[in-house]
Amino acid sequence: MRKYAIILSMLFVFIGNSNAQESDSRAVNLLNEVAEEIKNYNGFHIEFTFGIDNLRDSTKQFYNGEIWFKDKAYKLDMMGSVIHSDGKTTNWVYQEETQEVNITPYNEEETSTFINPYRFLENFETEYTCRFISDKFVNNRPLVELHLFPNDIEGSNYSRIKIKIDKAKKELYEFTFVGNEGVNYIITVNKLHADKPVTTDMVKFNKEDYPDAEIIDMR
Repeated sequence: MRKYAIILSMLFVFIGNSNAQESDSRAVNLLNEVAEEIKNYNGFHIEFTFGIDNLRDSTKQFYNGEIWFKDKAYKLDMMGSVIHSDGKTTNWVYQEETQEVNITPYNEEETSTFINPYRFLENFETEYTCRFISDKFVNNRPLVELHLFPNDIEGSNYSRIKIKIDKAKKELYEFTFVGNEGVNYIITVNKLHADKPVTTDMVKFNKEDYPDAEIIDMR
């Protein structure tokens, strides 16, 4: 489970004296616009790339993944594992390698920022100091870069979160979690599908989808 908690723990999720300063109004206003846009979605599906940039040994690893959201429930498929969560009480974690499904309690504090962007967007004004960095076109795409510094620096694994937002679409495009120990985590949204509703059946756990897996209740 740790590799998922690392992803943005996290919105994605996550310093000096920066956290003692007030947030930049441009950054706060844009994040609020993104939050309002997401609230209008009837669930959504994201195809993304998860990157691990290890500055200590100069290695990089990249993995493709998909995630479906319905309200606060989600289904995450990545790195040979599938997580179903009702976003309230329970997670079901399928491991392809071991053919096991582990049932564990849902813990909002252990859920990464990226896995639960609702929590991130609802709390960013109190949990982070937001800074506007740049506004420019990249490959004909209008991207705004913001940096978020955790107010609770001692309780954070990251010194900052770099966020790139598609200004025209009001969509989260890329997160970079700058780690305190020389390892950065990058999530790039390749495609966001919000045109078709995501139903509860698309995210909830159904044991018939894993007929050969052993169910282990760890609650």
